[in-house]
Amino acid sequence: MIEERAGKFPTAIFADPRMTAKVVKWRNERAATPRSGDIGITVLSALLAFARLRGHVPENVARDIPQLYKGSDRAEIVWTNDDMAAFEWHAWEGAALT
Repeated sequence: MIEERAGKFPTAIFADPRMTAKVVKWRNERAATPRSGDIGITVLSALLAFARLRGHVPENVARDIPQLYKGSDRAEIVWTNDDMAAFEWHAWEGAALT
């Protein structure tokens, strides 16, 4: 997706600090979900970090872009020991009945 969008442009476009706003816009337009948008920025940032260290771009315009995905509380989907015991009990009882 990055190559589709930026592959045809010279790396010199990343010398313009205004590119950060364009990168954010790209993330927002292509993101099927907030998490997928964040992953796109992470990949682009890694590519630009690689290019910056080799002198191809002067700065990483994708660095420090805030994430869209805030994470969720997964505690409610983590099985406790009691949950596992109840599952095992029902699994064995159900197997014994058939």
